Amino acid sequence: GPTTYTTVMSAVKKLNPNADITRSSHALLMNISAAKGLQSVLRSNLGPKGTMKMLVGGAGDIKLTKD
Repeated sequence: GPTTYTTVMSAVKKLNPNADITRSSHALLMNISAAKGLQSVLRSNLGPKGTMKMLVGGAGDIKLTKD
């Protein structure tokens, strides 16, 4: 509920006073926008014929390489 949200946001501000606090719906829109921007930049560079390869590790970490 609202009390839990306030408690969590208060804890975040104590850990990092410069943190931006946003609602989940706004964060989702920002993530979608960022993903679309990344897609347009990487579209021609990824894949077997592209200049870059994207490697995703077991822990979900992502690496881009030109090898």
